[in-house]
Parts: sequence; structure tokens; C-alpha cells
Amino acid sequence: MSKKGGSRGMEIEGLVEASIIRIPPHHFIHVLDQNTNIARVEIGPLTYIRQDNERVLFSPERMIMVPPRYYCVIANPVARDDNGQILFDQSGQAKLCHDHLEIRLPQDPFPLYPGEEIQQDVTPLQIVDANTVLRLQALQDFVDDGGEKRVTGEVWLFKGPGNYFPRKEVVVLETIEVAAQEEGVNQRRILIAAGTAVAIAVGAVGAVAVAPVAAAPVATGGLWAILDTAGAAGLSGAASAVVASAGATVGATVGAAAGAAAGAAAGVAAAATQLGAAVAAAAGVAAPAAVAAPAATAASIVASAGGAALTAFNIQQCDQSLSPDPPDLLLPPAHRC
Repeated sequence: MSKKGGSRGMEIEGLVEASIIRIPPHHFIHVLDQNTNIARVEIGPLTYIRQDNERVLFSPERMIMVPPRYYCVIANPVARDDNGQILFDQSGQAKLCHDHLEIRLPQDPFPLYPGEEIQQDVTPLQIVDANTVLRLQALQDFVDDGGEKRVTGEVWLFKGPGNYFPRKEVVVLETIEVAAQEEGVNQRRILIAAGTAVAIAVGAVGAVAVAPVAAAPVATGGLWAILDTAGAAGLSGAASAVVASAGATVGATVGAAAGAAAGAAAGVAAAATQLGAAVAAAAGVAAPAAVAAPAATAASIVASAGGAALTAFNIQQCDQSLSPDPPDLLLPPAHRC
């Protein structure tokens, strides 16, 4: 095998040293002028006759062909004018854009000029499905094909379906499945709303559960006991407001609306408690603190437990990362809820 490779190398060397080189169609060679040290391109079909001061750098190679829905990346591309014509310096050498990249889309077969390199071989364009988006970031300021100006570091989304045409100024950060994200968003919203409702219900159940304890002194306490029972429910309503407020912090609009409603109920019940105390003082009836205090405390503890359960429930669901809200897709994965 090594012998075969060696004979092949001798063949190529003999071909390069030959005075007459036949270049097939869609092939090219590089010819170095040893007097000026300038290399140029010769494109087939051509029968090239080498001069004494010239050296053929390699045997005929096939031009780069980019078919439809493909692209390639060229490093150190040649400079071109506004009409797409290649620029040459005074010595006749093609000008290069050093340390630059050029993405070449489907076009006629083209040769590589001296100094150009293939950074990425011919590659299929990325197909973005209907339920998929690409998270993109600008590497430098530029104006896109739609006339929109992008600044360095800007992040935006490319939504499918369609082919994504890469640009040298843009990098693809990640591919996101939108269907799974939206499903997770709906699940999280349902769970947060359910958690808020459960916590408020727990507070209400606590108030109802302790109502018989507060109602026991009705026979001896008269009007004071009735109004104090409303006060115990009011304390439960206040606790429910706190619970709903916690739900609003985690569950946004749903918890906020519930907290506002419960807070209003708590205010009315608190006013009823003050009225009950005033009536009891006017009637000269002693307030049975030994009974009323445990009732209010029990309601507060039950409602607080409901609030703690809501907070733990929602935080756990958020930690499981069911899905971020759609605007959060612009954030890195580590910063999403």
C-alpha cells in the first residue's frame, strides 16, 4: 500500500513538473511565478503550457461546488468590489480579507485563490421545524436581510418552519422545542393556580373548624360571642390574604387577584371584630379570652400552614423546570425558571 502511495506521489510530481498540463472543465491549478513570487489561478478547460520560470503548485483540482440548500465557509476570502469582481493589487495578486470568514451559498462552481482555505466543507442548510426556534446572538453590528439593525450581543429568535441561512456575524446558541416549552408553561400555570386555590381553601376550612369553639360562649357571652366569631373568621381571612399574597409572588396574576379579594374580606371582618369589642364593652360583658384566643390562633395556624404548603408546592414545581414563559426563551438556560 505504501508502495502504491509512493508511486502515486511520483505521478503527481511528474505531472506538476510537466511542461504541458491539461486542465479538465471545472478544475483549476495554482501557478507560481518564481521571478515575482506571485501565484495565480488557471481555470479549465485549458491546456496550460508551463514557462521555465513558473511552477505548478499542485495537479488539477475540482472546483468547489455548492448545490441548492447547501453552504460552505471560506477563510481568508478574496476581496471583491461592489459588482462582485475580485480585486487585485499592483503586482497582480488577488487581495485577501485576512482573518475573515465568508459563507458561500449555492452558486456556480468556483476555485480557491492562493491563500483561501475551506473552513467548513459543503454542508446542508439547517432545517427548522414548525415547533422549533433557534436562539441567535450577534457577534458584531450588522444589518440583516430585512433591513433591521443588529448590535453586538443582541439575542433574538428564528422561528420555524424554514431553512436557516447562516451568517458570519451570527452564532446559533441553542435549538429549542417550542411545543414542549408551551406545554410546560400551561402545566406550571395550572399547578400554581391550583396551589393558590388549595391554600385559600385550607384557610377557610380552618376558620370553619374553629367556629364551634368560638361559638360555645354564645349562651353566656351574648352578642359579644357572635361578633367575636365573625372576628375569628376575619383573622382567618387575613391569613388567607397573606397566603394569597405568597401565591401571587409565585403564581403572578392568579394569586394576586385571590389575595386582593381575601384582603378585602379580611378588612370587613376586622371591622366586625372591633364593633364586637365595642358592643361588649358597652354591655359590660367580659370577653372570654381563654376561648376566643385559641380560636383565632388555631385559624391563623391552619391558614399559615396552607400558605407554607402553597409556597413549597409552587417552588418545587418551579425547581422541576416544567418550562419557562415564552419571553424567557431569550435568556440562557441557567437563568430560566
